Amino acid sequence: MSRIVKSFIESIGVYLPARQATTAEILDGCVNPVRLPLERLTGIRSRHLAGESEFSIDLATKSIEDCLQRASFGPDEVDLLICANISRYDGPGTVGYEPSTAVSLKKQFGFERAIALDISNACAGMWTAVYIADAMIRGGTVKHCLIVSGEYISYLTDTAQLEIVDSMDPQIASLTLGDAGVTIAMGPSPSSDVGFHDIELCTLSQYSRHCVAKPTNQPHGGAAMHTDPIKITAAVVPHFTALADQMLSRNGWQMQQIEHIV
Repeated sequence: MSRIVKSFIESIGVYLPARQATTAEILDGCVNPVRLPLERLTGIRSRHLAGESEFSIDLATKSIEDCLQRASFGPDEVDLLICANISRYDGPGTVGYEPSTAVSLKKQFGFERAIALDISNACAGMWTAVYIADAMIRGGTVKHCLIVSGEYISYLTDTAQLEIVDSMDPQIASLTLGDAGVTIAMGPSPSSDVGFHDIELCTLSQYSRHCVAKPTNQPHGGAAMHTDPIKITAAVVPHFTALADQMLSRNGWQMQQIEHIV
C-alpha cells in the first residue's frame, strides 16, 4: 500500500517594516482621548508600520525573498503560488485587482511553471490558501507551493484616530493593526508522522456584519473598519468548540493528548 502523502511547511519567510509605533503613540494620535488600557488588554506594546514607499506587494516581495533563502527548491520549481492578503494597496492611492498580485509576483520572480492565483477570505485568507495547497499536494497535482501575504492595513488606524469618539467606539480594534509580509513554502512531507494531519475550516457568514470594512462617510476620506468584538467572540466560541470536538473524534484523539492550543 502506498504511503498517504501529507503536506508540511518546510520554510517560512517574513518581512517586518523598520518603522514602528507603540500603542501609547497610537493612542496619543487620536483626535479624541481614548480612556482605555489598550496595551494591557491586547498585549500589544508596538506594531510595525509600512514606510511611505512600501505597499502590499512590496511586503509580499520581501517575504518571498526571505522564504526562498531557506526553501529546498528554487524559483523554477514552484508549482503553485497563492496570494492571500486582504489589502490590495500596491501604490499611492492605488488598489489593484487585475492583474492579480500572484500573477505580478510570478512574473517578478520568474515562477514560470507556477499556477498563480489570488484568494480573498478576510482574516482567514492564509489558512484558506493552506487548505487549498494541502489538497493539491495530497492529490499529487502540485509539489512545491508558496503562499504569500503582504498585508498593508495600517491606513485603517489613520482613519480610526480621526473618528473614534470614546472607548466603546466600533473602530477601537483598528488601533491594534500593523503591516507585515509572510510567505510559507509547502510541499509533500518526507514522513507520515510530519505535516498536517487534518485541516478544517468553517465559514460563519451570518456573523459577517460584526466586522465590516468600508469607505468612511467623513469628509477626510479613507477606509474604516467597524468591529463588535463582544459579538464576534460570542458567535465564534461555540462553533469553535464543536468543530474541535469533531476533529478530535475523527482522528481518534483525546483532549488530554493535545500539548498546545493557539
